Amino acid sequence: KSIIANVKEDTELFIAEMGAYKKGEISNAVKIAPPDVSLVTALSQQHLSLFGSLDNLFSAKYEIIEGLKDNGVAVLNGDDDGCMRMADMTNKSKFIFHYDPEHSHNNDTNDLKDSRNDTLSVSTVSENGEKLDIVFQYKQKSYSISVGFKDKRMALNLMASVGVCLQVGMEIDEVVEIINSFNYSGNYLKEYKGLNGSTVIDDGKSANYAGFEMALNYLSKKAQKKKWVMTQGIIELGS
Repeated sequence: KSIIANVKEDTELFIAEMGAYKKGEISNAVKIAPPDVSLVTALSQQHLSLFGSLDNLFSAKYEIIEGLKDNGVAVLNGDDDGCMRMADMTNKSKFIFHYDPEHSHNNDTNDLKDSRNDTLSVSTVSENGEKLDIVFQYKQKSYSISVGFKDKRMALNLMASVGVCLQVGMEIDEVVEIINSFNYSGNYLKEYKGLNGSTVIDDGKSANYAGFEMALNYLSKKAQKKKWVMTQGIIELGS
């Protein structure tokens, strides 16, 4: 329905989130809209109860890599074991984004990262008020960006977007200029004034382990002495 409604003759780019609740759903989706670029940011326990096992979840997500066009590119998180497993399995071109090996928690895959077609690595991430200052390396050059993210772990998500932009033909200098001029306002960790001088932080309706931990980390930095967490928990993790 989205393709019929939104893709016109003059459409240059169409971005689709290809999620799934069971194996085969992404495979069907890529047959309808074969991707030129497929991005996988991580393999986590979210929706684990629906798939039954991490292996099933991996197989379902890998369908978006298998469905790439012959000249397509897989953009993958070099700090995630599942993504690097995908990189090892596919013969398609790869773009790997990751933290610098010195700062990475996934040192076992550093050699694999270096052997890939193209890589982008984050050197430093520092908090600057309500913004993050990020320095990253691409093709032996260093670039600096500043963006309104509230947690350092969001830096890799931004690098994923940079990787996709490069694969669809944008130049790195153009991407950096746009990011530095963009007034970002995301749908996570939004703050509102509550009753009696309280502050309400809304982190949305969906969560996984990493996202939940990120929200708690953000809450821990707040100056208020009394802090409450209201949550339905992390659903669909299985038993």
